[in-house]
Amino acid sequence: MSGNDRQMRAVTIPEFGGAEVLRVDQVAIPEPGPGQVSIDVAYAGANFAEILYRRGVVDVPLPFVPGIEVSGRIRAVGPGVEDLAAGQPVAALTIVDSGGYAEVVVTSAALVAPLD
Repeated sequence: MSGNDRQMRAVTIPEFGGAEVLRVDQVAIPEPGPGQVSIDVAYAGANFAEILYRRGVVDVPLPFVPGIEVSGRIRAVGPGVEDLAAGQPVAALTIVDSGGYAEVVVTSAALVAPLD
């Protein structure tokens, strides 16, 4: 397995500023923990909140992957998740940890709504 096998693309905010600070970077693919799911992101919502993050109005650690809502298919479920399954189409809030501007995101199963 090469070093890039566990990497994905994500839009990051490496420093606060205008839209020009946004970058597409390679980052580690997140894995779900207890009570969480990972989602292969098909669509990410673009919200005013991301502008506030990018401008530094909301204090977030840098580099930061914005994105507070997504839709896609569940990639994996963490321990304790019983009502959701890999491959299931879903919509989800990723507002707690953000990260929706990526190929894969992890969020609490409680914030995920099945679409089937």
